[in-house]
Amino acid sequence: MPLVLVLDTNAFDSLVADDHTLALVEWACDTGRVRFEVTHVQEDQLAPLFELKPEKAARISRIPRTVVPTAGFLLGYAKLGAAALDDGEIIDVVRGDSGTPATTFDALIASTTERHGRILVTNDGRLAERASKAGVDVWPSDQLVEHLRLLFGDASA
Repeated sequence: MPLVLVLDTNAFDSLVADDHTLALVEWACDTGRVRFEVTHVQEDQLAPLFELKPEKAARISRIPRTVVPTAGFLLGYAKLGAAALDDGEIIDVVRGDSGTPATTFDALIASTTERHGRILVTNDGRLAERASKAGVDVWPSDQLVEHLRLLFGDASA
């Protein structure tokens, strides 16, 4: 059974930073050891890269991922048909009092992660802190890369 992780948009940077890490990510996915999930939020945030940074976008496109519905529907943030109803508890904790677009999108990602029992991979300290406080398992991307290196070492032994 694969380890299933939800990638925050900023986590992609670390996974495509060099050829070795990207190859490790592809190997882990291809061998069924790891599976990545995202929501429309991350895909929407990545979309401008295809025009602005096509080389980076091409590298990100090599990371297999499944788009899942957000756990929670917030008008103006979640897309109709790409969101599921949720009690909003995680969203409220992660969004806090600010309710800015950034914290609202982060809250949808964290809520989705928790609803499906996944691990959230993010390099955003504020999101990591708030999501952890709400009971979401959180890894920084360097922890994910180290985990993949250990998996590869075990597989090649």
